Amino acid sequence: MSRLRRLTGLATCAYAGFADDTFRPDVALLDGDSIAGLSVLHTLGHASDHLCFRRDDGVLFTGYHIMTWNSSIVMLPDGNMAAYCDQLERLIADNDRLYLPDHGPPMADPIPYTRHLLSRRLRGAGDSGSGHRHTAVCS
Repeated sequence: MSRLRRLTGLATCAYAGFADDTFRPDVALLDGDSIAGLSVLHTLGHASDHLCFRRDDGVLFTGYHIMTWNSSIVMLPDGNMAAYCDQLERLIADNDRLYLPDHGPPMADPIPYTRHLLSRRLRGAGDSGSGHRHTAVCS
């Protein structure tokens, strides 16, 4: 990363709890922070340190959290399916008008698709008494 900083002159940014202990960002971001005119959303689940970025006009840069060509991988040890589903619910409630994912085309009116992703992940949902709100399956 020091080479990247040298070449670009730009600061590196990442979630404050970034999962890789070999990288220290210049700017540590938390949920609710603002950077470059964008609101920071900590959307853990796919990975514990995943971030999305929202413009004030309802455009959300979803990264790997929601992709339009396939559902995201949620894999141990860093992924957490219950957290991923919680964040899908959060995005549904936020009601953004456009998603811009890392992979796939832009998605206008993204809430129906997000509900579809959530329903696929929540097959057999319920509290099994284990303390987990979701019994989720990979799709």
